[in-house]
Amino acid sequence: MLYTRVFFRAVVRTDFGERVAVVGSSPSLGNWQAEHGHELTTNEDVFPSWFSKEPVYLPLKKPISYKYVVLDERGDIVRWEECEGNRELVPTGLEMTVEDDDGLFREQMTNRGDHGVEGDDDVSVAALDKEEVDARNRMLAIQEEEPEFDENDSVIVCALDLPLRVVRVSPSREASPLPSSLPASSTDSSGQTEKRAVSFPEDAGASARRSSSTVAATREEETTRTASSFPQVEETAERGRDSSLALWPGAARDAAGDFGEALQPRATRSRRGTFEVRPSKSALLPSLFHLRKKTRLPVRFVGWPGIHVENEEEQAEIAELLRAYDCSPIFPDKDEFDCHLTFCHQVLWPLFHNVVVLDSNTQVPFDSDLWAKYQAVNKLWADAVLRQAHETDMVWVHDYHLLLAPMHITRKVRRANVGFFLHIPFPSSEIFRCLPCREDILRGMLCADLIGFHLFEYARHFLVACKRLLGLEHHFCRGGILNIEYGGRNVSVRIGHVHIQYADIRSKIEANPVVLQMARDIRQKHDGKFIFVSVDRCEKLAGLLLKVRAFQAFLVTYSYARGNVVLIQYAYPTIKYAEDTETMATELKELVEKVNAQFALPDRPDFQHIELHIQPVGWEEKWALFTAGDCFLDTSIRDGLNLNPFEFICCHKDNVTGVILSEFTGCSRALASAIRVNPWKVEAVADAMDRIINMPVEEQRDRFTRDRDYLSHNSTQKWADENILDLRRARKPDDFVYVSWGLGNTFRVLGMDSNFRFLDTNQVVRGYRTSRHRVFFFDCEGTLAPDRRRITFVPGGENLFAQGRPPSPQVKDCLQALVDDQRNTVVILSGRDRHLLEEWFSSIRGIGLCAEH
Repeated sequence: MLYTRVFFRAVVRTDFGERVAVVGSSPSLGNWQAEHGHELTTNEDVFPSWFSKEPVYLPLKKPISYKYVVLDERGDIVRWEECEGNRELVPTGLEMTVEDDDGLFREQMTNRGDHGVEGDDDVSVAALDKEEVDARNRMLAIQEEEPEFDENDSVIVCALDLPLRVVRVSPSREASPLPSSLPASSTDSSGQTEKRAVSFPEDAGASARRSSSTVAATREEETTRTASSFPQVEETAERGRDSSLALWPGAARDAAGDFGEALQPRATRSRRGTFEVRPSKSALLPSLFHLRKKTRLPVRFVGWPGIHVENEEEQAEIAELLRAYDCSPIFPDKDEFDCHLTFCHQVLWPLFHNVVVLDSNTQVPFDSDLWAKYQAVNKLWADAVLRQAHETDMVWVHDYHLLLAPMHITRKVRRANVGFFLHIPFPSSEIFRCLPCREDILRGMLCADLIGFHLFEYARHFLVACKRLLGLEHHFCRGGILNIEYGGRNVSVRIGHVHIQYADIRSKIEANPVVLQMARDIRQKHDGKFIFVSVDRCEKLAGLLLKVRAFQAFLVTYSYARGNVVLIQYAYPTIKYAEDTETMATELKELVEKVNAQFALPDRPDFQHIELHIQPVGWEEKWALFTAGDCFLDTSIRDGLNLNPFEFICCHKDNVTGVILSEFTGCSRALASAIRVNPWKVEAVADAMDRIINMPVEEQRDRFTRDRDYLSHNSTQKWADENILDLRRARKPDDFVYVSWGLGNTFRVLGMDSNFRFLDTNQVVRGYRTSRHRVFFFDCEGTLAPDRRRITFVPGGENLFAQGRPPSPQVKDCLQALVDDQRNTVVILSGRDRHLLEEWFSSIRGIGLCAEH
């Protein structure tokens, strides 16, 4: 039952020592027992006004009768208020104030102004204001006690990849030295903890610091992953641009730059010397991995180790190697895993970014085999989680690769506390409807207790899809929690985007002379010029061609910029878009050469307005570029949460800078200072460039400071802790009974009150026969008659209404038989208007009609 917080105000003249209470027909008002009524208070500043110090909770939209009563010091009744009958009220809304003082209290507050007057021991007016504010805040915010955690609880992070990767060591390779840069704890036979670590012999950052404008091939070193099997593999740190993979801010950097670790590459070799552990180049969860001991609960990871191994002894060796890092590997069948990834990157990825292929030459029917492999991999991951999970552990599933994992987990453990976070946009319902397995995916996600999104826009699309495809409603609960009612239980929806580790990035930059020197080199090369910088994927959705054309329009329109403004663009290749990368790179190079030739300076033949680098970029090079740049420029056509603008602001610390973002990228909603542009309108982008260059310093500083403070006061750890708290709060209540329902992908968990009992029809029949008075309430359409409502046009064109059908003659005969029994009262409930119900049931003598409910 829902309740309204009600405050009472009244004018009552009393003698010294007398009190005033509200007594009424609700248990909260004492059920007309004066000693249990709701007491009011007053003070010398507002007397004879009496008011509620604390609210009383009354049932929403339930009529309440009440009166004011004066009590003496012992609680005995002195007198009731003199009025004809009882007062009436119907509580509505979240909070309600009943003013039975004709507004006197409000007038006293207005006349009082800001001059506080100390009251008596009851409460002062100032205290009243604070209490009202606190009460309102308690209703609008979650002021619950923190949920209880068992000392053995942990969070199991279930993602496609582990935050570490395993590589096979060549038999001829010499053993590496053993520095202590990547600590891993293991227990020897004596129970003592030992540390093992091995460093890389090569410099992983060196290969990233190339400045060629040719396409650099990406390769996953010493693994079996191929271009067709795992499109996410990249040598570089620019995974921050791919929000589906950059679940954590550390994903925007090379593994060597992860927080809490030494800057040098690391590896750990197995006892047999066959395999080594290295930071994962897939950059899926590196930041949370390094924060796993600092979060509210310890974190463990389940996922693919980056290598396909069929030999059971080798699998056991890898599992033992990763156990020291709180990681549990999964070894899927390679062909099945490849099909799963193909489905993710050819079907889910473009569709979730609101891209539908309309070219008739490439339209193919839905591939059921790929869908079957996707389901099988999700089940495999869920089974691996259940082998690791403790009874009270929380399972946190990540991203579109594992949309069905919550369903497979709850299928076996109905009370499992499962959360799911989607790191890419959720498409509009019209686009999502194009997916043949749309209902299955929604049901799989809804088996979780908590579903998280970066932005409200993505959550709104999900809610609309649930409404249109599954008929599910959503509502807000106390504390502003957004819930979807599904199968008798509430599924919470959380909105909150990932953050960067601002302080850690700053400390890494300031402690790294390489970054600072590279930044100085860029500034020296372009001394006195305004530098636009950007790092993007080399693919169509990045809007690179539109960006170059906008820069061209900027140089054409604003002559002052020629020779004084430069654009440094990094476009890193990604295997996910391997088919587009080469074509895009060729077109981009040709357009850049054309623009540079068009605005070439005769006296400076070596100067180029656009400096293009189609290659991977390491974290050092990227941070140096951001430190040297004056403005970050993004013209993405479709993108999720791009963390590069966050890092750009972080790299500048106190140096005021600017950001121009496409309105189609997620971070444009998160940053207040950014100038938002439509990349398709190149003239508007050119105008934004001119505006950022000529923006007054004070305005620019105000914009920059707001976002810098916002980023510096948030972190990955805070984001993770908040998600863990909300996940625990969203767990299934213990006083409910949960049962499984449905087969295959229609499976869902139904929640029922523990006192729920199935209706015993024999007991109903016995009660019917022995009762002297019986009441029947029948809904009409859907109960007595089929629900065949349809939209019907009425001649004249003014009205359009839903026209239904009355019950059949057989049903009417049964109703008449019930009414003929003098002990029965039969009532029909319907939302139809009175005239229509009278038309349908006028032939039944003695029946009751309740219309327009």
